[in-house]
Amino acid sequence: MSQDYGETIDKTVQEMKKLEDEAKTFYQKQKGMIQKPPRKRRRLSFDKTHHSKEEEREKRDALKPKLIEQNELFHFKPAQTAIQLTNEAVSYASIGNYEMAVPKFIEAVEHFDSSCDMIFNLGKAGLESGNFAGLFDLLDYWFMTEDGDYYHDQLQKLLHLEFEGDIVLGFINGNSPLVFEIKEDMAEITEGMDEFQGCTLPLMYKIPVSLELERKDKEEITLFDYDFLKQWAGTVAGPELLQYEIILPVSSFRLFLNQFAGSVVKLSNHQYQELTDFNDLHLRYEKYQHEQLNLEPPDRYEAPRISYVLVEITKESKPEFLSDFRDFVDRHVTKEVSDEEQDAMEDAYWQNRYEEEADMYRSIDLQEQYEYFSNQAHLYGKLAAYLENLRCHVDRPYESLNQKLMDEAENKYWGLLGDVFEEVLRKKQVKKAAVSMKGMKESEELLYQKRIEKLMGKVTSAEVKEPLYSELVPIVKVISVSPKSALSHMRNVLEILLKKGMRKLGLNPNGETLFNLMNSTIYTRNKKIDDYMHEIRKTVNQHGDHFDESKQFSVEAEKINQKYVEVLLDKLLKVVDFYIKQFKF
Repeated sequence: MSQDYGETIDKTVQEMKKLEDEAKTFYQKQKGMIQKPPRKRRRLSFDKTHHSKEEEREKRDALKPKLIEQNELFHFKPAQTAIQLTNEAVSYASIGNYEMAVPKFIEAVEHFDSSCDMIFNLGKAGLESGNFAGLFDLLDYWFMTEDGDYYHDQLQKLLHLEFEGDIVLGFINGNSPLVFEIKEDMAEITEGMDEFQGCTLPLMYKIPVSLELERKDKEEITLFDYDFLKQWAGTVAGPELLQYEIILPVSSFRLFLNQFAGSVVKLSNHQYQELTDFNDLHLRYEKYQHEQLNLEPPDRYEAPRISYVLVEITKESKPEFLSDFRDFVDRHVTKEVSDEEQDAMEDAYWQNRYEEEADMYRSIDLQEQYEYFSNQAHLYGKLAAYLENLRCHVDRPYESLNQKLMDEAENKYWGLLGDVFEEVLRKKQVKKAAVSMKGMKESEELLYQKRIEKLMGKVTSAEVKEPLYSELVPIVKVISVSPKSALSHMRNVLEILLKKGMRKLGLNPNGETLFNLMNSTIYTRNKKIDDYMHEIRKTVNQHGDHFDESKQFSVEAEKINQKYVEVLLDKLLKVVDFYIKQFKF
């Protein structure tokens, strides 16, 4: 019996040794200590797909110069000419010289016949000069636009449009009424042609403003650049004031409210008018969003366009207003993507898909290996318990097992595998994080304070250090209590850096706006720093003290939060660091 136990003990020890060697070998292979045997890998055909795409892109890019030339000739330059002609025509019309104005309005329509604004201007000038045919141009404008377009809605009132089944009846007052009807999309004047001598239309001329966002290398050009901003010309505003109508898709309402409405208030110095009541606009937005729930994908780019606000801008503020509005439309409305950006997104998509699939297979393999070695570890624990029972001559050694001994043996076995299965184990664990929010707040404030102290230690000029420090310290103190209050200090920091930098360059910064200060010194900094500064500037315009999110408009806008202001502070400190090094303050 003793001999039989001896042989069994030896075999058990040998089996345990095999399990240990297997675990050690697996660990060494995973860590690259010994070479793994080659095995067949599962791959996507990414390289082949990419190669064929490259050939297509080369052919496409070879055609671009000719495409750009054609688009300039047949689309962009005619539109620019139409705007130039419209400006000249408005100048003549505003002094009553319709003999010179009307031909230029006609020529503008010929150059930009897809613009309903060109057609409206011709109609207005026609009626005011005594030509009843101008009525038909105004009706064309009304048909080309939708409810929510301010001039569309105003024309419906001025033309007294009424609907009787499929027929539209209307009239316009002048020296004598001009009565008309529209039947089967054909307008006919039924009374007043002979007596009509003209009438004044109480709407300004409209000059569409190009935001210069549309790519010129596309096969299909829509000239959407001119859709979002219209200058009202011939207004009663002073010569130094410009009036702009902002027209956006209804789907952009909340974005406008939360990303640009504050800039409207700031740059217009509170001189603005809701062309569509924002309560009504909010209801339209909610209705539209609800309708989109049933569409796959949502048809957001075809959303109805609505006249949001009329903004009065000084000529001095015009560059900043146009730049910021262009950026808003580019980021949140049109999202025009170049071929190069599209190529990069496609490449990233296929590369990510390739890597995700590779990671998936690796995770599956690792999970299978983990389950295999879990069984091996359990077996190793059992063998350890058997061995102990055999050595101690326990009756029925394979039935009564020491659980503690088994657990210790399993732990020993897992120790041979090191951290190979750490990823699998991490997914199985539930992490607990009990961090005091108060402690976090205090540590973050201390961290920012240390960063500021470190930066100020680099500044040798007292003329720079003192004003900088007096603006940076309050930011840290108020950021958790009133994030909005930190913004004015951030703006002041930018002004200090820009003005001190300009004086170092021998330039006079006095009287310049922050936007102009940044533009005139753009050559002194890299793109990343410039982007940081403009982001801070635009955030101040949107959320600064001039803008009360809960009271400014009839619909409440979102308030800025602490987390975002902390992100801005991080960027601001990087800007400060750059300027200290660049100008050796």
